[in-house]
Amino acid sequence: MNEITRIHIAKTAYDVEVAAKKQLEKYIKSLETYTQDAEVVEDIEIRITELLAERGVKAGGVIASDDVVAVRKQLGEPYEFADGEGDIAVGAEVSSRRLYRS
Repeated sequence: MNEITRIHIAKTAYDVEVAAKKQLEKYIKSLETYTQDAEVVEDIEIRITELLAERGVKAGGVIASDDVVAVRKQLGEPYEFADGEGDIAVGAEVSSRRLYRS
C-alpha cells in the first residue's frame, strides 16, 4: 500500500501518492523556472486538473504516479513550449501597428 498525502492544485484538493507528489512538484517547479508569470502557472495548474478529470481523478480523488506521467506527456515538458528567451510561448505574437487611411 502506498503512502498518501493531501495537496491542492488550482484550489482543488486531491489525495496523492507521495511518489506522485514529488513528480508533480518537480514538474511545477520546472514550469516556474521557465516563467516568472504566476498567471501562466495557474492556468497550467487548471489544465492539469482538467486532464486529471479526463483520466477519472475527480476532486478528492487519488493521484497516482501514472496519472502524473500521463499529464506530463499530454502537456509536454517546459522546454518544449518555452521560447528562446525563457518565456512560455502561449500564442502568436501580436503586432501593434496602426493602419492609416490616406
